[in-house]
Amino acid sequence: HFEGERVAMILGIARDITDRKRAEMNLRAAKEAAEAANQAKSEFLANMSHEIRTPMNGVLGMLSILTDSGLTEEQRSLVGTAYTSGEALLNILNDIIDFSKIEAGKLELEYTDFDLHQAVEDAVGLFAETAHTKGLELSILIDHDVPDWISADPTRLRQVVANLVGNAVKFTSEGEVIARLSCQRQTEQGYRMRCSVQDTGVGIAPDAQAHIFDSFTQADGSTTRLFGGTGLGLAICRQLVDLMGGEIGL
Repeated sequence: HFEGERVAMILGIARDITDRKRAEMNLRAAKEAAEAANQAKSEFLANMSHEIRTPMNGVLGMLSILTDSGLTEEQRSLVGTAYTSGEALLNILNDIIDFSKIEAGKLELEYTDFDLHQAVEDAVGLFAETAHTKGLELSILIDHDVPDWISADPTRLRQVVANLVGNAVKFTSEGEVIARLSCQRQTEQGYRMRCSVQDTGVGIAPDAQAHIFDSFTQADGSTTRLFGGTGLGLAICRQLVDLMGGEIGL
């Protein structure tokens, strides 16, 4: 102690954090390895698209030819069952491949001019026979201000609309399914379109609504056995809509 002076004291504490840093490095390395493995799997499935789909299309083609080859009624029924099963398998393969392509960043949109009204009508029309068989009313409402021709990716647009309408028809046992197309606004960059699908089906529980656009998710696990499907359809819709600069919701 010095009279009239203040003395500053510094207390230093050293702590060895080598183990913590090593654990952080190991965790980061494991995370990067998992991401790399996931990317490799996605790229593998994306690259296998041609090899997977080509033989399946060959099987369906031969079954179609076989149907017209003078079969008995029993044989025709068996071939029809095989064809329906093959179509269901091809749809599942298409979902998995599309999802893998998007995850691997290998799916690119192809912009072209096309008739928007006709594209939506074609997508909805795919389910006209199924809806009629179930006794459902299937309707399309297109607002008067919706342009006839736009520039976008018609294939992916039809895929999104068809997936939404297909889900609505699949999960509706009576009543109606309505697809609406409207123009929210027009800007210098283009049009902001809104497509909505409404049905009188089984509905979605409130606690499941936040997750229906997640990958490999269905609102009710039991629907997998009752209705089928991969749980990828809505996830693919969300990713495609994101790629087109839009948004999707419930």
